[in-house]
This record gives sequence, C-alpha cells and structure tokens, in this order.
Amino acid sequence: MPILFAPRLGFSHQELIARKEMTRWLETIAPWNAAVTLTFQRFNSFGHSFNELIGIQTLTHFKKILNQKCLGKSRMERGQSIGFAAVIGSGDYATSPHAHMCITTPPWVSFEDLIDIIEYAARRTDWINEHRRIVPYRDPGWLQYMTDHGTNNLVLELTSPLQTDKTG
Repeated sequence: MPILFAPRLGFSHQELIARKEMTRWLETIAPWNAAVTLTFQRFNSFGHSFNELIGIQTLTHFKKILNQKCLGKSRMERGQSIGFAAVIGSGDYATSPHAHMCITTPPWVSFEDLIDIIEYAARRTDWINEHRRIVPYRDPGWLQYMTDHGTNNLVLELTSPLQTDKTG
C-alpha cells in the first residue's frame, strides 16, 4: 500500500506560523456549529487502496449530499452552500485514513437534524467507514487540531462559508 500522506513528527517554524494563520482564517469564514470526524476504508471491495484523490472525491460527494439535504436542490442551483472545511489525515502510522471537518448550516437546520443528515450522507458515500464522531463545535481548539494535520492537508476546493439567502 503506498503511503501518500506520511505522518510527521515536527513542524518547522514556517509551518507553525502557517498553521496559526490557517486556523485564524478558518475561524473567520463561518460560525461553525458541528465538529465531525469520519473514517475511511483502507481498501474498497475491489482491493483498491485509499489515497488523497479518493479522499477528495469522497468528501465532494459527501458535501453534495449535505447541501441537498440542508438546502434543497433549488438553493444549490443558485450557488448556495453549507459552510464546510475539511482536512484529510492518515493516522500515526499511515494506516487510519480519516477526515476532520467543521460544518455550519442555516438556522432552520437543528443540530439533531444535522446529525441525521450527516449519518445519511455517510451511508450514501462509498469509502466512508462506520466509525464517525459528530459533536457541537465549541471553540477554535478543534480548528487547531485540524491544522495539526498540516496546512497542505486542508481540502481547499471544498472549503466554503455558509452561503444562503437567509430564508427558511
């Protein structure tokens, strides 16, 4: 199995500064209301191993389902989106592929509803394992934990603030 994201033991001074800047930026783009961890399968039923590209494709599909369930198709067609930020990690020995996320939804989606939506989206997305953790977002410590995976592991193409027309 190729190791695409190898664990690192330390960060250079420049990387520490970049992590702090990334954390501050993530704090400003959305009023986060959920902190989520999803685990991925290491291999699919065809024996293909998980890699970063598969992780990005998996999270793209996952976010699309969240948008559909939280906002509806017509709002999505108008370019509206939930707030979303994710990093992909591999675990201490590159054997536990996973993603850490922050999610924010419109006010008409309760946290309890969001849990159900996340569970539904995870079941409908290939590569996502059964183990997941969904808790209310409490403070920037979660963002710092996310950026501990390295700023290059942030999936920038999926990072977005909450964009709605503010009506329920």
